[in-house]
Amino acid sequence: MVPGATSHCPRQAPVMPLVLVFTDVDTPVVHCQRNIQVYHFVYLRKTSEVDYSSMSLKVVYALQGIECDADDDLYDIGLDNWLGGDDPRRKLIKVFVNALMNDETGNYKLKKAELRTLGLTHKELLALVLKTYEPIADQLTAGIGMKATYLDSQIAELVIKTMQTDDIVVLPIQDSFIERRY
Repeated sequence: MVPGATSHCPRQAPVMPLVLVFTDVDTPVVHCQRNIQVYHFVYLRKTSEVDYSSMSLKVVYALQGIECDADDDLYDIGLDNWLGGDDPRRKLIKVFVNALMNDETGNYKLKKAELRTLGLTHKELLALVLKTYEPIADQLTAGIGMKATYLDSQIAELVIKTMQTDDIVVLPIQDSFIERRY
């Protein structure tokens, strides 16, 4: 246990162990998970998290001058009975799309069991993804991933520096930012 850290989540959550996310000598940052909600603590105080979903795809669309609706799930490729963010197939599609953007050789394939979960062959999945993302399909297969990641990092740096000018510390974690609530 980190010195000064408590062993429980907020009142709404049951008592459970905390996981250390980041720490220095005096600054524990911990989180615990209850269902889908994640509670973060900086200096053992509540925080707010802003999550930018589908950031890599949004960057590629923006590079083409195409605006995305903020409410659209960009990993919805039209599979039957789609459950949105709760759909277990979403993670597989996200992995495939992000691998596709970074696979300069075109060799990446999901495992056979993963393809069975999707109910598609590799060829069918690739065709469906390229059809769904038709306006940016040529970019997805041209190794745009590193450029999108670099632009994403520049956006993150801008967010951090902008918040810093207001004396607000943010903790970037993947495609989200966590800041302490006051």
